[in-house]
This record gives sequence, C-alpha cells and structure tokens, in this order.
Amino acid sequence: MTRYLVRRFLQVIPVLWLVTVISFAIILLVPGDAAIALLPEDALRDEELYQYYRRELGLDRPLPVQYLNWVGKVLQGNLGVSFRNKQPVLEGIAQRLGPTIELSLLSMLVSMGVGLPMGIISAIKPNSKLDAAGTVFVLAGVATPNFWLGIMLILVASVWLRWLPAGGYVPFFDSPLANLKLMIMPAITLGTALAAITMRQTRSALLEVLQQEYITTARAKGLAALVVIIRHALKNAFIPVVTIIGLQMGRLFGGTVIVESVFGIPGIGRLAMDSIFGRDIPMVQGVMLLMGIAVLISNLVTDILYVYLDPRIRYG
Repeated sequence: MTRYLVRRFLQVIPVLWLVTVISFAIILLVPGDAAIALLPEDALRDEELYQYYRRELGLDRPLPVQYLNWVGKVLQGNLGVSFRNKQPVLEGIAQRLGPTIELSLLSMLVSMGVGLPMGIISAIKPNSKLDAAGTVFVLAGVATPNFWLGIMLILVASVWLRWLPAGGYVPFFDSPLANLKLMIMPAITLGTALAAITMRQTRSALLEVLQQEYITTARAKGLAALVVIIRHALKNAFIPVVTIIGLQMGRLFGGTVIVESVFGIPGIGRLAMDSIFGRDIPMVQGVMLLMGIAVLISNLVTDILYVYLDPRIRYG
C-alpha cells in the first residue's frame, strides 16, 4: 500500500510541472506583444509605460529564464501582482476561493444526492418505468448547457414564481439562510449534469456487479435483497463511481466560470472571466495554476480511495 501511494505521489511531479508550463504559456497566447495588449487605449504610444509592462512580464529576458523566474516566485508563494487593481494575485484568489468551494461542495451534494439513488434504483429495477425516467434524466442532464439551465431557473424561480433571488452572494456566516437561498439555483445548475453522469455510471456498475456469482451465492443463502445490495454489491460497484466523482470535483472549478457569471457569484470562475476580459495576465496565470492543482489533488484523493475500496490495489 505504501509503495503504491509513494508511486502515485511521484507521478504527480511531472504532471505538476506540465501544469506550470501551461499556466505560464498563457502569456504567449496573447496576440502580438502582451505588453502592448495591456496598454490603455490612450497610452498606446507611451514608450515608458510599454517598457514597464515588458519588465513586469519579464518579456525583456529569454523565454526559459522567464519561466524559471516565474516558477521560482510561485514556489515562494508569489504569483505576481494584478495589473487591474495592483493586488497580490494570491491574495485576490484567496478572497474569491470561499464562494467557489461552497458552490462546488453544494453541487457535488446535488450530484450525489440525486445521481446515486437514481442509479441504484435503475439498476435494481432495470427496464422499468423508473429506469426509463432515469435514462431520460441522463440524456437531458448531459445535453442541457449550464448557462441555459441557469437562465431558465432564474426565469421560473425568480421572475415568475418569486421564490428565490435571481443572483448575488452573501457569506454563509453572515446570513446562513440568505446564503442558501442564493446558492440553491447555482448548485442545481452546476450539479445537474454531474448528477446525470453519476447516475449513469452507478447504474452501469451496479448492474455488472449484480450479475456476479458471489451475489447469486448471497441471495441463495437467503439474505434479504437490501442486505445483498448494501453489504455486498455497493462497495464493489462504487469503485468506478468514485473515479467519476473524483474527476468531477476537479472539473467543478472549471464549470464554475459560467455558473458564477450567470448568477453573479464573486468566486474564482468570475475572477477568471473578469481577468481574461481585462487582460490581467498574472491573475489568469494564477487562476489557471490553481485549477490545475485542484484537478491533480482530486485525482490523487481518488486514487487513495481506490486503495480503501479495492484490496487488490492495496496488496498488489
């Protein structure tokens, strides 16, 4: 088990290096000279300001030196300074991290709270009306864009029925009730597609497990159907489901970009969108690095859960 975990941690290192390369390379994707792109329209011919931005971005040095300098600062916790508000990038990200984490956790609760029960029921009763309804839900959940679903929820729940506020954000500890009212629709919007994927994977995995010989043996012993499902089938069926859930946690940070923009939530996704439109390259680099690390961590946690769920990995 220890050998497996050490090997997985070592495999993270080259992937993390690749994440830093991609995050740094954003500056190369700006059309033309990145320093010119940062100049205000009324200062396009300001040579002094232009040279200042080139020094700040490190464009006056060779590309490998630029990358090594940037990585060195990142290892020291220095992600640079935002060009928009002169705020340290790490501080700006920290201020926006809370709403995104909350939205991601609530979306995952929606995904698991809806997808897992529906998948289990569909697997227990295949080809039934409930199974057909679950299939329709999967197709609709995967095919519906997040931004369209969010707009429809605002139209119905806020404009027509006036049940929930249309958007905004209140910190949970300032007003828990107001916070939950504002986060219900974003969580449903982001969690619906994930719930559909979770439901489909749970149904497929559980159906395969229920056809195994040890399940037939358990039933032949006279065990109740619920006991067979919970004690014998679900643990093995959850192995591929854990993979999907773990990958979803990493993707949630990317999915929040659209949802936070639709509902006006001041999180990491909204920060990334504003920074892109504002050509705030240091902030975009910091956000991209954070999202990449979030995916790496979620994958690593998934592999650790594998060790717990599957003894063949633990002792292999």
